[in-house]
Amino acid sequence: MTSGPGLRAVRRPGRTVTGLAAVLALLGLCVCAWATPQVRTVLSQSFTEQAAPYTELYFTTPPAFDGATVMVPMAVNAHGTGAGSYRLQVRLESRTGAVVAATTVTLVPRNGIPVQVTARLLVLPSVSASVGSVSVTLVGHPQRLHFAFGH
Repeated sequence: MTSGPGLRAVRRPGRTVTGLAAVLALLGLCVCAWATPQVRTVLSQSFTEQAAPYTELYFTTPPAFDGATVMVPMAVNAHGTGAGSYRLQVRLESRTGAVVAATTVTLVPRNGIPVQVTARLLVLPSVSASVGSVSVTLVGHPQRLHFAFGH
């Protein structure tokens, strides 16, 4: 559109159509991008505070003797860690701190869903009375559990 003193406004219809086409093309591109899950995820992560990945380790019930076996029920709940598997090192210790039995349990986590596992440690009858505690370590991570019997 050209105008000025003494000039008459002249419309250029092609310019309006071109501008409208550009706006529609941009809108179509945005809709297509939003329909792509990867793009939507990146945009969501850009505008939303994301929780840091973490792993929970806990006893589901207190460890207990079942005859000559100590049952150690526990669970691991991984939140966004992407870990393929976890190893749990379980040790029975005497009241003096000596390791009287040990085992390692491997489990595959499910993101946001607790995975339960029970470690079973056989205790020789000669040392069963001296068992004082259970220690669980999530190998390669800072999480640890400790349970003292009869204290």
